[in-house]
Amino acid sequence: MPDQDKGRELVGKAASKMTEVASQALAAAARQRRLEAERRALADLRAQALQLRAQIGEEMFKLWQTRTLPPSSLDHLFAAVERTMAEIAGQNERLERLSVPHAGDTPEPDELDEDEDVVVVSLAPPPVPAAETHLLTEGDNPCPTCGSANPPGHRFCMDCGARLG
Repeated sequence: MPDQDKGRELVGKAASKMTEVASQALAAAARQRRLEAERRALADLRAQALQLRAQIGEEMFKLWQTRTLPPSSLDHLFAAVERTMAEIAGQNERLERLSVPHAGDTPEPDELDEDEDVVVVSLAPPPVPAAETHLLTEGDNPCPTCGSANPPGHRFCMDCGARLG
């Protein structure tokens, strides 16, 4: 009889341990689902922020074009956008000309000017404003995504928004 009691006790302990492990697994799975939902929400918010930034940029560009925006450090960017838009319009015209078939007009290969309708666009990169530099010091949290230094206590990267530690 004592062996049966020990056996029942062992089976009870094993069942209890299995229940505990199953509960932990369920909790971990629930945590993982919550984490994925939070990551999706963060990605949606980032996409929304980018869309709003693009909308702000479009509105500012329109103001700049109508000369109602006061001069600013962004003028070189607006001018670059305007040049690029003009080049896009020119490229569209060239594509339209090339895509319209000419009645009975099939030029011989030696009649084609290879440089005709070819545009090489070379824009100088806009000047990049100097970023505030924060050297990594003891106690700072380096971002695992972008490597930026973040002061102690920050939960999210100040540069890219990734979760810290």
